[in-house]
Order: sequence, then C-alpha cells, then structure tokens
Amino acid sequence: MLARFPCKPEQQRAPPGRAGLLAQCESEGRLYALAWQVFDTPEAARDGLAAIPQRWSGQAKSLPGAVPAAALAWPGSGRWSGGDGQRRVQLMAWAWGLTVYQATVVEGAALPEPQGRAAAFFDQVQRLP
Repeated sequence: MLARFPCKPEQQRAPPGRAGLLAQCESEGRLYALAWQVFDTPEAARDGLAAIPQRWSGQAKSLPGAVPAAALAWPGSGRWSGGDGQRRVQLMAWAWGLTVYQATVVEGAALPEPQGRAAAFFDQVQRLP
C-alpha cells in the first residue's frame, strides 16, 4: 500500500487487542494516522470493518468520497466525520483481502475545517500491485 503523509510517519505496533500496526505523524496541529489489521477469516475481517463506524455511536456523519480502488464493498467501508467538542475526527475505512485499514485525521476543534487536508490524505491512498 502507498500512503503519502504530509509529514514523516513513525510506525509502531498498537497495544494488544487493538489495530495491528499504526503509522502516524503530526503536522500543523493535525494528527494523520493509518492503521491496519490482518484477520484470519473473511467473516472476522467483515466484522472488524463493520465495527469501525459503530464505535462512533451515532456521533459521526457520513462524508462523500470513495474508498481506495479495489477495496472490498463490505459494510463499514466509507468516510465519516465526528467530534467531541474539543477535537474533530475524520476517518476512512476499507478492506483489501483479509486486511482492514483505517485512515484518520484528528485535530483540535479550534482549527479551521480540515476537509481539504483530510480528503487529500484519503484520496492518495492506493494499493500497490
């Protein structure tokens, strides 16, 4: 996979029970992150993907914009925006094979709307042959 970050990302393993691997960096008060997890079965991958928007508990709204080309058309694929008053979060989730991905942009609520920056980050994610 190819993801162009607006800053140099660090890669780390997430704590057990959470996403598999994580690459993230900060630029201009925004956190850009890409997490992925490989599942053992298609059913587990579908469940993992479907759980991503459910974590928002109705606080997120769906955003226009496609997921990366060749992503599986499973429930849970898409883009969302939400927040808690102190921060805004935009995310995109999709699956390729048994791997579920989540790209995220987090910023303070006082910053100008990130729509262009988050969309640019999401739109450049692509699968390498």
